[in-house]
Amino acid sequence: MSGWLTVGPSKQYGFDLSREMFRDRLNLRHGQELRGLPSVCDGCGAPFSLEHALNCMKGGNIKLGHDQVRDECVHLCTMAYGAAGVKKEPFLRDASGNVRDKDLRADFLAIGVWERQRVAFFDNRILDADAPSRFDRNTSYVTAMRAAVQEKKTRYLERCEEMAGSFTPLVCTVDGVFHREFVAFMKRVAAALAGKWGKSYEEVMCWVRIRLQFALIRAVDLRLRGSRMRFQKAGFSDKAGPCRHGRGFILQFGRGVWHSALYYIFVLCCWMITALLLLLLLYLKV
Repeated sequence: MSGWLTVGPSKQYGFDLSREMFRDRLNLRHGQELRGLPSVCDGCGAPFSLEHALNCMKGGNIKLGHDQVRDECVHLCTMAYGAAGVKKEPFLRDASGNVRDKDLRADFLAIGVWERQRVAFFDNRILDADAPSRFDRNTSYVTAMRAAVQEKKTRYLERCEEMAGSFTPLVCTVDGVFHREFVAFMKRVAAALAGKWGKSYEEVMCWVRIRLQFALIRAVDLRLRGSRMRFQKAGFSDKAGPCRHGRGFILQFGRGVWHSALYYIFVLCCWMITALLLLLLLYLKV
């Protein structure tokens, strides 16, 4: 994954990274040690390392990063096929139209990706191909990606076909390697956008690939630098942070507003009393 290095920073197109994100990606690319990582995970208390950061499930950072890549795919499909034919997290129903498993939802659907007017379901996964469990089994990243694709198809394919749709797993690694089915998806989207915008396919394909690379970089950065601490455990000392059920913050805020209102009422009363005294003095002189 090197296409992102060939573009200049652009906030308009999302091609902007912080200095820390840029350095982390370069260090990961060249196998260098990352600087400034904590010694202990703030989510589970385990010793913090690169492997732990990429695989720790505490705090929801893995899910948030997954959603970033998914949202970028949804955005690209919306531009290519229209917002009416794209939907996030659709339920996969059986042939009778009922939802048997409420947890069985694809990440998104788009109409017309592979065939005209046919629904295509997609599900994303960002894989750490160098996880210790795979390293111990001497599993290559190609084998790990193939296993992840097969796992997705075993779970979703039959139900999607019952709904007269297709299913495509969009699997990539944290290092930026996209599975061939993910690449095929990018090609279809790029072809649709090139025809709509009147630009060359090669130019649009490069743009689509780079946008997804930047989304993946941000997803991995959440695992490396994102906080896994719950707000309830944050320990704010100024009583201004989020409290349980939000009641503490509401009470503190309400008291402040009430005290401010009393102050202004007091000042207004003082002015009114002063004005009445002046009028009384003028009346007595007359």
